[in-house]
Amino acid sequence: MKKIKGLIIYLLILITTFGATTNEAKNVLVINSYGYDFSLTEKIMKGILDSFEEKNVDVNFEVEFLDTRKMLDQTYYSKLAEMYKDKFKYTKFDVIICSDNEALFFIEKNRIELFNGVPVIFCGINGYEKSLLQGDKNVTGITEELGITETVESALKLHKDIKNLLVLNDKTESGKMFRRLIEKEELDKKFGIKLIFIDDFDLDIEKIPPKIKEFENNSILLFTFFTTDKNRKKISNEQTIKRIKEESNIPIYGLYEAFLDYGIVGGKLVSRYKQGKEAGFAAIKILNGEKIENIPIMVIKPDEYMFNYEELHKFKISKKSLPNESVVSNNPLSIYEKVKDIIWYVIFIFLSLIIIIVLLINVVLKTKKINKIIEETKKKAESNILFVRNMVNNAPSMYSVKDKQGRIILANKVFSDFFKLQINKVEGKSLVEIFAESNLDVNEAKEMN
Repeated sequence: MKKIKGLIIYLLILITTFGATTNEAKNVLVINSYGYDFSLTEKIMKGILDSFEEKNVDVNFEVEFLDTRKMLDQTYYSKLAEMYKDKFKYTKFDVIICSDNEALFFIEKNRIELFNGVPVIFCGINGYEKSLLQGDKNVTGITEELGITETVESALKLHKDIKNLLVLNDKTESGKMFRRLIEKEELDKKFGIKLIFIDDFDLDIEKIPPKIKEFENNSILLFTFFTTDKNRKKISNEQTIKRIKEESNIPIYGLYEAFLDYGIVGGKLVSRYKQGKEAGFAAIKILNGEKIENIPIMVIKPDEYMFNYEELHKFKISKKSLPNESVVSNNPLSIYEKVKDIIWYVIFIFLSLIIIIVLLINVVLKTKKINKIIEETKKKAESNILFVRNMVNNAPSMYSVKDKQGRIILANKVFSDFFKLQINKVEGKSLVEIFAESNLDVNEAKEMN
């Protein structure tokens, strides 16, 4: 329910963003085989919406969910066709995007009556063949290539003494398609293991986990998707995986990146989000005037191995034993990563303090050097003054030096004896002041000045 509400809000925001109320906006119909609660559909829808948002294209979206997991008979498809005929009789679509095989089947079956002449972009197609298009030239899209063999091969290397490969798929058209694709790989012959399809036991969802548990000691499980049991009971892939894990300890491998967070160990996984985004980009090209025959069918391949850290830890699988350049999700943060911000903050403070200390030391050293120069200069000056004073004192006649104000700044002993005063009583005074203290005639002092 939360996912459906989230999609509604997301679509409303996007429709507003893309200017759905303007006359220039073009009409885009998106038909999904399943409901939005189906994780693969959710990823595709996000990719489609993100592509239009990224390119800032002005469109009106109509999004439909066939929900074929619940309804498997042809009567249901016929009723859908009648409903859409009435619903869209006044709407002209500029391009249609469909996801998964059932939606493509539905469009091609009702092409003339419902969608005649409208370009179609498909994505999420399993086991693509030209016959799926029924000769339709006004269609292109994105098909997926699954890493079935690579996933099983990597699983067998990570788990020893495996004798059985269990495969879980439902009886929908897509489920049957998965079985055909897996049978085509001849995994039993390639790896010398027994291939067991759980759908052969014709069980409902309540009995599937106990059946899988019977094989858990020497088996691995390849999960394609399982969302509808024999009684047409609807269940999400997430719930199916959860039930299996609660009942059994069997290692579960998958084919889609979307299942990684649900508890599968991993595999060579394909991205449905990328497919949705590429389908959106192809639709945008058509809206911009590109001819559909100039847009070739694109194949999305699984380009990297991806694993869930929690499951690796559970089955004691070392990262070193994984295929080269594997991506590990849910990897717990190391102690460094947890406190790296604090560490770098402390390092920054520490380095700042060191810089401040170095600058202060530099200032202190410079100050000491300046003080030393001042001290040395002072000593030299005092030595020079003492030298001059000795020369003046040794002069045989009266000798004195006056400043601009007429004050005696230097005098010899002959000069001070003449006034019968100590030298320190003479220096710093004018001759008039000196004569006044010595009781000599001031007129003589004036003549001396």
